[in-house]
Amino acid sequence: MNRVAVICFWWGQWPEDNPGLGKYYVNRLKESVARHTTIPYDFLVYVDGDKYRNVSLLNDMTVVPLTKEFESYRWNLKKMNMFDISAALHTYAWVVALDLDIVITDSIDFLLAHRSNGLVTCRGAYTDGIGGSIVGFSPRAFWTNFLVEYLHDNYAKVEKETQGSERKFYQKFFGDDVLTSMVTFWQDTYPGKVLSYKLDKYKNGAAIVRFHGRPRPHEVEQNYSWIQEHWK
Repeated sequence: MNRVAVICFWWGQWPEDNPGLGKYYVNRLKESVARHTTIPYDFLVYVDGDKYRNVSLLNDMTVVPLTKEFESYRWNLKKMNMFDISAALHTYAWVVALDLDIVITDSIDFLLAHRSNGLVTCRGAYTDGIGGSIVGFSPRAFWTNFLVEYLHDNYAKVEKETQGSERKFYQKFFGDDVLTSMVTFWQDTYPGKVLSYKLDKYKNGAAIVRFHGRPRPHEVEQNYSWIQEHWK
């Protein structure tokens, strides 16, 4: 089996300045992925209980509830649900998890075709450490079970140390001498394809611009033709 899943997460009152736009972000991401890849995939969105019960929010896509335990976790630690067996991703050979606040501008076939036994992610925008906007992994990789067990067994400590940041959690978990070699970065393997809105100037040929916080795409959409062209 060589099935691929593209997943995203939506919970709470997001985006904070206009929560009513959340469903549009999910749908725009879904449509953007469809326009920018030739590789077959399934699209899944993981949501909190309120959104799962209101099925009319998201049409024509597979909607999966976060487990109650992960839903209770702070901020982006909720995303760690994707590594747990409860996410039902083990039938896939490869999973690509995308944040909602990205703009896809060119083919992302490289994301879906990539394979690794480790974690493939972005370099942090302001440091050389691990980021979390775009994550690729095999649900069958041995370390996924260890990651979930470590989070569950040490949650109070992890929450205090990370304040709910998945980036800080990745840095802690993969900081082990054995596991650190399991992390690679999209920017190193595919130079020029993954940009930061805050730090990089957009260039033709870039595939994804990640916003990682404010401003969100809807706040600056009118300022850039490349956002208007591709984020729809």
